Formats: sequence, C-alpha cells, structure tokens
Amino acid sequence: MSRGSDKLLADLVKKGRQASAQDVKSALSLEPTTEIKILNWHPRGLPPALLEVEAIMETPTQNLGSVVSRLAQSAQIRHINILVNGIPIPDIAQITVIAEAGQ
Repeated sequence: MSRGSDKLLADLVKKGRQASAQDVKSALSLEPTTEIKILNWHPRGLPPALLEVEAIMETPTQNLGSVVSRLAQSAQIRHINILVNGIPIPDIAQITVIAEAGQ
C-alpha cells in the first residue's frame, strides 16, 4: 500500500528539474510557509524498486529546531546531516536530507 508521502516523492521525481521549491517542501513533509531555501535536490535509484530523494536546504539557525523536528517526524526520512555556518556568530544551517519511498 502506498502512503501519501511516497506518492509525493514519486511525483517529484517525475517532474524532474521542473519541480518547484514548494514541490520539494511538500515531498519532504515541510510546511509551505517554512523559511527554507532549497539549494539542490536530485533523485536516486531505479523506480519502482528503490526511490530516494536527496535534498540540500538552507535555513536560519533560529528555525533549525523546528525544521529538524518536522523532518524527524516524517517516516520516509532516513538521513539528516546538519552543518552550521557563520563566524563568529552561526547564522545559517545547511541541512542534507535523504528521503526514501517505494519500499
């Protein structure tokens, strides 16, 4: 049985590079109003057996907790990597996420 999040990830891959930042946010279960900048994303795998989407995002550090909390609640997220940037005051967090679908 396919979940809604699986369908969103599959639709994202079908759209390819024409997908908007809102499409990526929806596929990763982020709210449309989340202050986040999608730097890059790309699909991995051979559908329908395995399908993953890797996304690299940037958000202000004050939003980091809420964004990571939202990502961690999502069942399809299997990897979250966070890099905080800014000297002397950290002001931007770069988040790399891998989400899987079609399992």
